[in-house]
Amino acid sequence: DNWLLLVDNDGSCGGSGSRFNMINGSNVDGPAIYPLKQYSTEFDGALIHVYN
Repeated sequence: DNWLLLVDNDGSCGGSGSRFNMINGSNVDGPAIYPLKQYSTEFDGALIHVYN
């Protein structure tokens, strides 16, 4: 499955109204059932690489 989640500065999702802890991705408030998935990242000086 592919998902796009746009999160405001306070950790709230405009689509569902859920709020998330930006440290560990857990649901703080709202209808979300699952926490945010965590990904590993690397920055090579030009690009940000995101992977599992």
